[in-house]
Amino acid sequence: MSKRYYTIYDLIIALSDDLNLIKEDLVANTSYYEEQYKSSNNLESLLALAACVLLEGDYNKAHQILDTAAKQISQSKSFFLWYIIGIKYQKTCKYKNAIEAYKLARQQEDSSRTVKYFLHIKTLDCLVSIREYQQAIEYFTDTSSEIPQDRLPKLICKIGFCYEQLNLTTKAIECYNQVGAINCEISLICDIWGKILQGNYESLLDKIETLNAQYEENTQSSFECKYLKSQYYIACGHYDEAFKILQVLISSYGNQEYYLSSLGYLWMKCKNFSDAFLAYLKAASFNQHIPEIWYNLAVIYSKVGQCESESAFNRAKNLDPTNVLPMNLEVDSELVVVRMDWSMFGQVKKPVAMKKKAEKRVNKIKPEKIEITQPEIIIPTPIKSFQQPIGPLPFIQSPIFYKNQNIFTLQKCLSYFEQYNKNNVVKEAQSPTDTLAAEILTKMNLPCKRNRRT
Repeated sequence: MSKRYYTIYDLIIALSDDLNLIKEDLVANTSYYEEQYKSSNNLESLLALAACVLLEGDYNKAHQILDTAAKQISQSKSFFLWYIIGIKYQKTCKYKNAIEAYKLARQQEDSSRTVKYFLHIKTLDCLVSIREYQQAIEYFTDTSSEIPQDRLPKLICKIGFCYEQLNLTTKAIECYNQVGAINCEISLICDIWGKILQGNYESLLDKIETLNAQYEENTQSSFECKYLKSQYYIACGHYDEAFKILQVLISSYGNQEYYLSSLGYLWMKCKNFSDAFLAYLKAASFNQHIPEIWYNLAVIYSKVGQCESESAFNRAKNLDPTNVLPMNLEVDSELVVVRMDWSMFGQVKKPVAMKKKAEKRVNKIKPEKIEITQPEIIIPTPIKSFQQPIGPLPFIQSPIFYKNQNIFTLQKCLSYFEQYNKNNVVKEAQSPTDTLAAEILTKMNLPCKRNRRT
């Protein structure tokens, strides 16, 4: 079967929309543009090659190719260069760098309208990723007239999420109702969510079932329909029904941090501190960049009189540069909501950046075929929270960085919370803490024992 060859515009759109191209076609295009550049020194071929390599997920090689292009392309014809650089930074979670690159791309004369509106969409995504919610709202207001009508519903939904994060619920409801009135992919889910925020639960369960029926079982969309249903039950105060759904969801694929955070919220409603702590801890192991999760861990620490609450709180604030979270932590502080951005319905929310070891492995299998110099692209240094692993808490480390010697620390922590439950809660915990502890330790490939010492 003949391979399909893509123009640079095709590749740019594939990158912009996160499309999955056929692997054989992508490999053929990579080889084709590599040969084109070698034989003719054509800069468009070099940029197309960079796009192919990004689509393959080899970010190290893409960076090297873009460095070479940056050295050769004049400033008057560098729109594609800066746009691809922006996408590369965004895919590796360096969102501030990406915003700067997109800003430079907008200043170029060779930007076509087709690709230019993608700049606005990508910039908006980055602003939300670094929690610049007010700035994202203002940016959308300024640029929405340049974005095609069929692209607007998801962006309006994202703005609704921004208003939610800023606790401007009335404004958020207006956005969700606006999308709900449009015939689009996410209209029904926005209509449902807007009514949940309003407290208008009439006929919502039927609408959720209608939404769920549109998707195949065991797909990300079907999981999120079930998650939406659990949020409906939580809003109605039917915690038992929500708990049943979430217990099933935590064994499914994708977005575990949201499912586990809701589970932690329910455990706290039952005054079960040990299982609430473990649910949020496990949520952090799936995505350590959500400050609300660390804030909630700090709240649980403070409620049982542990000094480690300050360290967890500081970690949360370090991830919250725009001060969306409460400024202070008190003994009577309440949990904050870990909200889902419904504009990304059906997608795994956590950004996936290739690990260094994986990059080295890819480079060994596919050695560089082009001799490339290493000038640095001048972009401001990204914020630390997206560049470096977060340091450990004094009492219990982030699960991602566990070592064997920390098992006893985890066991000690769990024992403490279990004892607190026995002393302060009359009703026994509804779920055995050992099960969740074993799940965490198993995930980290560490040995665990069901019968721990207290």
